[in-house]
Amino acid sequence: MKKLFFLLVFIGLIIYLAHYHSPSALLEHPERVYYGTFDRVFKNISRIIFLLFMLIFFLFSSGTAQQVARSKALIRWWGFSFLAIVLPFTALIVYENPHSIFPWHFFRYGASSMFNPASVREQKLDLYSQLSAPPEVIIFGSSRTFSVSSSYVLQKTGFNAFNMAVSGGGPFDFLAFERLITSSQPENPPLVFMVEILGLGPNIQRWPMPLSAMPYLDLDQQLIIADFTLQDTLSMQAGSDMIYQLAYERLYLRPPAWTFLPDGTGIRDDLAKATYPTALRAFSGTIDQSKTCNRLDSEGMRQLEKMAEFAEENNFSLLFYRSPLNADYLDISDKNNPRYIHCEKIFDAYMTNLVKRNPNVFYRDLTYFEPISQMRWDGFFDAHHLRLNSAELLVDELAGDIHRAAAWSLERRQNPGQQ
Repeated sequence: MKKLFFLLVFIGLIIYLAHYHSPSALLEHPERVYYGTFDRVFKNISRIIFLLFMLIFFLFSSGTAQQVARSKALIRWWGFSFLAIVLPFTALIVYENPHSIFPWHFFRYGASSMFNPASVREQKLDLYSQLSAPPEVIIFGSSRTFSVSSSYVLQKTGFNAFNMAVSGGGPFDFLAFERLITSSQPENPPLVFMVEILGLGPNIQRWPMPLSAMPYLDLDQQLIIADFTLQDTLSMQAGSDMIYQLAYERLYLRPPAWTFLPDGTGIRDDLAKATYPTALRAFSGTIDQSKTCNRLDSEGMRQLEKMAEFAEENNFSLLFYRSPLNADYLDISDKNNPRYIHCEKIFDAYMTNLVKRNPNVFYRDLTYFEPISQMRWDGFFDAHHLRLNSAELLVDELAGDIHRAAAWSLERRQNPGQQ
């Protein structure tokens, strides 16, 4: 009976850890495919070893527990066993900091960290803090914006830029980083925040954030992200990533798929063309965002409106844009899905209204911009991640909008009382 009890306790622990599943594991980064089967197998083996270790420990404990006559003593023994495993393991995760949530870095950013949203956020903040001069244009967005070159923005517009795009970047990140950057250069805030936006489906994702960015979130969002951070720290994903970073990266020294220049621009290793169809299929069928996309996320809209309000208070402008999609992807996707079409219409109507209500907000929808979309393999790594050449065409197309947005900011600063 006692062995059965300990087996049930073990299963309960697994359920507990499964409940605290890492939000970072939900980020299905398509480039993960290109690291090969061995990478994925190694991480799964790490999880299995951890689970076997716990199972062996509890089976051993059950043999000792047979000598305990009272159920209270058995429960106490179980509590000690649980803490004896969870506390040291959690301490190791916090110490190694595999997802860069905490402000210390005993291990620098490597292959595994590129697939954890908090790690990329912390890395971009590190790069921003090392800039010698405050940027005039900040580039926000998701990983599809990594390749938008800050130096090319300078070449085309004359404005110094920094690429602050992060994995899975969305409205909650944009508002927090907008506040953080403005507070770090209060005398000379950026002229333009250039924001790539995916849309506002019914449920906008939130990701764990570095602790340094937490004070710039609204209180309700701080509580949500704090919960995500706790989940991430106490997750099997963080544990397996810790083992992965300690063992695999030290043994094989594999570089990340994306590396970031000092100006935040992402440089990605080129891919074999044979992997291209796989990359497209990883996204096929998801263009309708959600099978229930009959509304926009109210909290996401609130974040965008707060961004516009904060920008106007601090005399700078926002240039929202939607990044082009690969024509090869559009050919195989369900772009004619009625719900997707409806979702696009209500999002466009919302953005049009946001522009009308805020003179410092500009918007361009380049989802089907053919000069880039029709580049296909020559311009995309997959369904929507731009190569450097197509990202330069994107900047060419937006250069006029950047100038118009900057002109509003400069005029407002010269005439601060003017509405």
